[in-house]
Amino acid sequence: MAEADPALAVADHDQRREAEALAALHRLRHAIDVDELLDQLLALVLGAATVFAAAAAVTATTPAIATATAALATATARATTTILGLLLRRGLGGDRLILRVVVVSHD
Repeated sequence: MAEADPALAVADHDQRREAEALAALHRLRHAIDVDELLDQLLALVLGAATVFAAAAAVTATTPAIATATAALATATARATTTILGLLLRRGLGGDRLILRVVVVSHD
């Protein structure tokens, strides 16, 4: 069954024919929707960039908030590295990843 998520990148107008050809490979455990991986990585990069931009804005405002923001930015960078590492280690196909990110703040 096709997913209802909107695609961020569409190659060309021959998508329907290509999707049918790739659907035949489903039982071979190949990645059918490579665009989904592209969408997830793009969302991850944009989310990390937003956090770092917000961290820079808050850092200029208050020193007390700067410490908390730095911890959040560090946790985000570690989570990004972990997710990308797991994706590269497992390859593009296979089961979905379930990650739990825990942020610990020290006062």
